[in-house]
Amino acid sequence: DVAPELSVAAELIEGAIPEGLRGTLYRNGPGDSRLGECFFDGDGMVRALRFDDQGARYHARYVDTPKRRAELGQSHPRRRTAGTRLPGGPLRNALRMPVSEFNTSVLPLGDRLLALHEGGPPMALDAATLATVGLHDFGGDLPRRTPFSAHPHRDAVSGDWINFGVHQGRHAEARFFRFRDGGGLQRAGKVRLPFNSFLHDYFLTQNWMGFFLSPIELRIWPFLLGFADAFSAMRWRHDLPLELHLLRRSDGRHFRLQTEPWMAVHTIAAWDDDEDSFTVVVERNGSWEGLGEDVR
Repeated sequence: DVAPELSVAAELIEGAIPEGLRGTLYRNGPGDSRLGECFFDGDGMVRALRFDDQGARYHARYVDTPKRRAELGQSHPRRRTAGTRLPGGPLRNALRMPVSEFNTSVLPLGDRLLALHEGGPPMALDAATLATVGLHDFGGDLPRRTPFSAHPHRDAVSGDWINFGVHQGRHAEARFFRFRDGGGLQRAGKVRLPFNSFLHDYFLTQNWMGFFLSPIELRIWPFLLGFADAFSAMRWRHDLPLELHLLRRSDGRHFRLQTEPWMAVHTIAAWDDDEDSFTVVVERNGSWEGLGEDVR
């Protein structure tokens, strides 16, 4: 349940490291799940596997958060998280928003490495040492409570990063924004959602941004009043379709298509056939399927 922090050099290498292999592979995931009620609630641990002229070295370091510091040496959780409520029932959890463990993904951005989670701004780390620097709000452009997805994608043509955040509430919507290394955020469009739901990933092509909205409803009031964690507050709506939402990047025009209900979490590939059409490829139940014909 608890992974150790490490900084070690590879002492025994079978064969040889290829001459052209230089750089760092970063990974992020739950490292300490002792107090969480589910695996996803573990404190974020960032790993770095570095290849240089001296060989290979492995680093592993926890993201230093107030939550982690408060819970060191404790036997019960001290902060509410997405899948774990505080002991004491609804009264102890009501109106307490979950804190982030920054345990889902990473994004290299200049000399910083952003540890990503779904609940708000990312946490900046020193890319070389993995030491925690602090919350990264893009020069004030990203408010503290603004969700920031763990799956940004890079525009291969412009070099811009594009990400989104889902705002739950009476008028749920997905808001997209773009940014570059060392720069602030710029708005890149938004999509009104038909209900509060779980949205984890999106896809990006030269002309389109889009996502699959699964028929999973987040019941806001049981969650806010402390009767349920974020995961148990979700329910499958078999009476609703899977929706494909598309936002044309040139003019912000929004399209929506529907198909039979099923779960879609990550997209694998997306590309344009031409300016007004695209093909989306997704994996479902281990097989490759497209969503009907090309959309035009």
